[in-house]
Amino acid sequence: MLQTISVLGALAILGAYAASQFGFADASKLSYQVANFLGSAGLSVVAVMDWQLGFILLEGAWALVSLWGIATILRRRGSASPGAHQGAFVAVEGVPEAVESGDVARGDALGQRIAKRKS
Repeated sequence: MLQTISVLGALAILGAYAASQFGFADASKLSYQVANFLGSAGLSVVAVMDWQLGFILLEGAWALVSLWGIATILRRRGSASPGAHQGAFVAVEGVPEAVESGDVARGDALGQRIAKRKS
């Protein structure tokens, strides 16, 4: 059972990271932070049960940082005025995606594709 939790936790973290690196996910999105939290929390439980202090520190810190990211995103959502438009709806390579206003300025993969499309 612990091996299953370990593998699922690792896959959640690695999947989120790979998606971010390939431009399919944005670290400022709730789904990315939740995947990191669930993965690191699962790995933290396994590390505690096996009493692996280094991994308790690593995964515990990862879970706390992810929780901070989740809280930040939820606070931003809560402070947005009702009915306020928070992003632009654009088509990238024929696929519509919601893009927040900072994407092009950050230079991430999605922002670069949008900049190419607009030029």
